[in-house]
Amino acid sequence: MSRVETAQSARKPRGCLVRLFALAAGAYGAVATLLLLLRLVVTDSFLPMAVYATAAHWLWLFALILLVVALLLRVWRAVPLLVLPSLAWLLVFGVRFVGSSAQTAARSGVTLTTVTYNIQWRSEPYDATLALIREMDADVVALQEISPQAAVQLDEGLADLYPHMALDPLEWGYAGQAFLSKYPILEHEFFEFEGNTRSFGQQRLVIDHPAYPVIIYNLHLLHPLTGGLNFAPRANEMRALSQRIRDEGAPHLIVMGDFNMSETNDDYGVIAGLMRDAYRDAGSGIGLTHTLRLRGVDITRWMRLDYIFSQGGLDPIDARVMPTSGGSDHAPVWARIEIFDPSASYPDP
Repeated sequence: MSRVETAQSARKPRGCLVRLFALAAGAYGAVATLLLLLRLVVTDSFLPMAVYATAAHWLWLFALILLVVALLLRVWRAVPLLVLPSLAWLLVFGVRFVGSSAQTAARSGVTLTTVTYNIQWRSEPYDATLALIREMDADVVALQEISPQAAVQLDEGLADLYPHMALDPLEWGYAGQAFLSKYPILEHEFFEFEGNTRSFGQQRLVIDHPAYPVIIYNLHLLHPLTGGLNFAPRANEMRALSQRIRDEGAPHLIVMGDFNMSETNDDYGVIAGLMRDAYRDAGSGIGLTHTLRLRGVDITRWMRLDYIFSQGGLDPIDARVMPTSGGSDHAPVWARIEIFDPSASYPDP
C-alpha cells in the first residue's frame, strides 16, 4: 500500500469520528439552546423546566466544553448551536472566576462573621464536624439536620467558644436546627412553614451584636424529592419566607441555611429580589456546596444548595465555601458581613 493510500485509510476513521462529534454536538446544542429560550417564558411550575433549571449550570458548562472542542476541530456547523448556552454559563458563572471580589469594610468597619452548615443527620460521632466549626471560628453559626445526639455533642464540645446556643433537635434529625452565637440571643423562635403536609424546622433569632441587634433566620427548605419529585412545596415555603422578610421591615436581617435550590431556579430569584447573596456578591467561583456520593464515596461537588442572604445595613465583603465538610455531604458557607446604619451617609472609601 502506498503512502497516499495509507494516509487516506487513516483519515477515514478520524473523519467518521469528527462527523459523529459534529452530529452529537449539534444535537446537544440545539436542545440546550431551545431549553434556554423556553426558560425565558416557562417557569418552574412546569416540572421538566424546574428539573432543567436545577441542573442548568452543568448543562451550560457542557455546552461550553463542546464549543471549545468544536472550534479546535473546526466543526463550524455545530458552533452556532452551542453559543447561547455557553454564553449563559460565562455570564452567570464564568465571570466569578475573574479575579477576587473580596473587599475590606468600607463604612463602619464593624463586621459579623457568619456560617451556615448542614452537618448531615447521621449516627456516628461528630468529632470532625465540631473541629471544623471550631476552626472557622465564626461569630454565629446556623446548623441544620440536628438530632438529639448532635445537640448533646454541640453543647458539650463547643460551649466554651459559643456560650449562647439555641438548640432545637428532633428525633427526625432532618428537621432539627441549632444556632451557635458568641453574642447573647435576645429572641428565639422555632417554627414550621405552613401550607405543606410536611416541613423541616426553622429558626428565627435576634442576636445582641454590639453595634445593632441583628435578626437571623436559620432555614432548611424542603428538597424536591420530599414525597416524590415535586417543586411546589419548596415554592410554597419560599412564598411564606418572602412574606416574613417583607413583614420584618428590619434594618439588619440575615437569612441563611440549606435552601435545597439552585440559583437558576425560580425560588432563588424570589429571595434574590429581596436580599443580597453573600457568596454571589463577595465570593469567587461557582460556590458548589453539596457533594454527590455513590455508595458512601464522595464523587464531586455538584450543586449549590446553601446560602447566606443579607438585607439593609449588612454588606457582604467576603465569602467562601470551605474546602472540607467535616463528614457531611454539605460544605459550610462562611461570610464576613459589614454592619452599618443604612439610613446614614458615609464618605466614599
